[in-house]
Formats: sequence, C-alpha cells, structure tokens
Amino acid sequence: MIEQIQLFLKDPAKMSRAATILFFVMVVLVTIVLINLQGDLKLAYSGGVENSGAAKVVYAKLFVTVGLAMAFCYAMIFYAQLTKKETIVYIDKKSDSGSVQNGQASNETEDSFKAELLKEKIKSGS
Repeated sequence: MIEQIQLFLKDPAKMSRAATILFFVMVVLVTIVLINLQGDLKLAYSGGVENSGAAKVVYAKLFVTVGLAMAFCYAMIFYAQLTKKETIVYIDKKSDSGSVQNGQASNETEDSFKAELLKEKIKSGS
C-alpha cells in the first residue's frame, strides 16, 4: 500500500490529475461557502459586536477554503508544467545534384529547410 502511494506521488501525470480534481472540488466548496456567507454572518453578528468570536469562525472557514483552492490551483499548474510534452520533428536533408558545383554546395539554406515538408511531417506524426 505504501509502495503504491509512493509510486503515485512520483508520477507527475497522476499528481496533475489529482491536483486538478482536488482544485475543482475546492472550487465547489468555495462556492458553497460564499453562497452561505451572508446567512452565516447574519447569525454570527445577531448577538451584537460582543459575539464577534462566531464571525471569526466564519471568516476562518472562508479563508481556509479559498486558500486551499489557490494551493491546489498552484499544484495543478506546477504538475501540468512537469508533464508537458514536446514534439521533435526530424527532416532528412536532401541535396540535388544540380546544387553542387565545383565541390561546394550552393545556397544550402533553401534546400535544408522547406516549410511544406515540415508541415507534412508534423501532420503525419513521424
């Protein structure tokens, strides 16, 4: 069990998914807290200013839920950066027999990079 947890924590892709799920759960909780905030504050201040200890609990609940949502948002972005994929495309360099004169290659920059060939390679995925 502990080994499975360690493997889970070492895999950035799984951690990214978990952080994303927890972020959206926290967004729902923050929404619920904000919807109930007005009623909670009315109850907290119904006893007057001397009963402001109850209001501190309401504010603490709000700050904790918003803070956790922000923390999971940061974790989601952090792990998403760790799991990003890069695509590298290799293109074979082709040389024409007419481009070589007297043992020297003429303008190789035109032959070495062809935008159309690059686009085709990216679309084909190879």
